[in-house]
Amino acid sequence: GAVAWGGLDLSSNTDLTAFGLVTPAGDGWMADTLCWLPQGSLERVEAQCHVPLGRWAREGWLRLTEGDVVDYRQVRADILARVNALGCQIAEIGYDPFAATETVQYLQDEGITMVPIRQTYMSLSPPTKALERLVLGSTAKRPLFRHRGHPVLRWMADCIDVARDQNDNIKPAKPAFA
Repeated sequence: GAVAWGGLDLSSNTDLTAFGLVTPAGDGWMADTLCWLPQGSLERVEAQCHVPLGRWAREGWLRLTEGDVVDYRQVRADILARVNALGCQIAEIGYDPFAATETVQYLQDEGITMVPIRQTYMSLSPPTKALERLVLGSTAKRPLFRHRGHPVLRWMADCIDVARDQNDNIKPAKPAFA
């Protein structure tokens, strides 16, 4: 019954698709994250990123879709199943508009409020700064952002860069892998 806020970032074939929900937890937040990658890209992306994506898939932390591109039908079904399993009420889901039209329409038809989040400093600086405060302000005794030990989310957070503009606005930036 808790109210949750979500975020959705769709990919196509060589990047992860990710969906996250956050709910208030004490004086911080609890995250629940789903990640997908096409089965056909697994070995290439695993070698490129030097992380155990195959093991994470076997352990259930990463979901593989058939073929060489992300199956958005599976992503939509998994999102709705997770929301139902958690029993939370979705306030809204922010999403990157790139390639999201069909998935957004489907989730809206299911009664979910979808909010486009442009990938600009103006849109991303306030939430990035808020997340940075939570992470940097956390301690072992007082964790402000919890993720149930999700190794894919931890890896993504560990390798993210932060881009900064001339006005001290920040936004996440993907690192360039060798």
